[in-house]
Amino acid sequence: DLRGGFDWSLHFKWEQIPIEQKMSRTDPTQSIRTPVIAGGIFVIDKSWFNHLGKYDTQMDIWGGENFELSFRVWMCGGSLEIVPCSRVGHVFRKRHPYDFPEGNALTYIKNTKRTAEVWMDEYKQYYYEARPSAIGKSFGSVADRVEQRRKLNCKSFQWYLENVYPELK
Repeated sequence: DLRGGFDWSLHFKWEQIPIEQKMSRTDPTQSIRTPVIAGGIFVIDKSWFNHLGKYDTQMDIWGGENFELSFRVWMCGGSLEIVPCSRVGHVFRKRHPYDFPEGNALTYIKNTKRTAEVWMDEYKQYYYEARPSAIGKSFGSVADRVEQRRKLNCKSFQWYLENVYPELK
């Protein structure tokens, strides 16, 4: 009974579902609401994905896109659920078949910083406190992503914390 979670540095982790949610589960195949998904392992309706604005094309390689998409889905009217009886395979390679031009740490910082700037509102200060190495790092323009959020009439990050992930400390 795991779900996706994270800390203020936007580090993904698997965590146990809250006890209240666990106690209310009557069927082990019942879906589990999750605050965030692991990167690259999800199913989404194509028209909904397109409506939400697809992936942020200014994010590089991978890392952080799972937070951006998770916040966007929840805050813009959707939900994320894990289906316990589904199975997903993943082949880990000995090395990446692509390069991180700025290194994987800087790429991850750029991507998560874009997420914090667009989606975390005043709570982004906690991201910077948890990840001070992100301060002053370039992350490109997020004007188009902010405009997309406005057009979709998405909820605030405070709403997300109160309704989706109140356990975040």
